Amino acid sequence: MSAHPSPSSSNVAFVMDPIEGINPDTDSSLAMMRAGRDLGFTSIYVPKGGIGLCDGRAFVTGAEITLDPSPSRAAEVGPMAKIWTSDLRAIIVRTDPPFDTGY
Repeated sequence: MSAHPSPSSSNVAFVMDPIEGINPDTDSSLAMMRAGRDLGFTSIYVPKGGIGLCDGRAFVTGAEITLDPSPSRAAEVGPMAKIWTSDLRAIIVRTDPPFDTGY
């Protein structure tokens, strides 16, 4: 994916806790991303605070995730970029409590 992905209804954003701290063996967000990949979806990692507005348009600051074929291995995160929410099929919030306005 380029720094600014082209419009695609196959992009799904995951707002989640820092990816560096997840356990790839048990993390349900990665399991959902793998299932989405098998259906042709591209997963976008969005860290806390990565949703915003610009000139009245919603966007996320996120990066494409390349998933390792092995469920026990972590994912590789690409470069962060602004992605308009209109270029996303869905935004899935997958954060550990507490869920607050920072998300």
